[in-house]
Amino acid sequence: MKVRFTKPALAELDAIFAYIHQHNPVAAGQVVARIREITSQLGRFPDMGHQKYKPGVRMITVRRYPYLIFYTVEKDEVLILSVRHGARQLFDEESAVGVATIRRAELAGGETSMTAANDLAIRRALELAGVEFIDENGGGAGVRLRKGAKEKPRK
Repeated sequence: MKVRFTKPALAELDAIFAYIHQHNPVAAGQVVARIREITSQLGRFPDMGHQKYKPGVRMITVRRYPYLIFYTVEKDEVLILSVRHGARQLFDEESAVGVATIRRAELAGGETSMTAANDLAIRRALELAGVEFIDENGGGAGVRLRKGAKEKPRK
């Protein structure tokens, strides 16, 4: 079965490589090679991943690395929809803000382009995850992990 990446999935793969490459060029190549290896296996074994919350979407974990591959199986091909860091998965689902909206906000320089409702939803998701927002107090606003914050059980 043929394996094809969507444009957003290819962009995510490029971003993963670029980010890791800044810190460790060898590791960047290894991570992307592992992701490519797993997507190649999906062509032979398309049911390797498990069903996700959206009908027809499957997910597989990249072992040894914290990345998830989201894909669909259509007729004679596996379509890779997204490749992202595992920590993003819970955040996207918890905030109910679309991945494209989050991606635009991550790439925007300066002021965010998000609506106040999306901004609030993301803030609440971060607070649920144990992030504490610190108001301006002369030293600048910031964030920190809440003391005694426990990991929220996954659904």
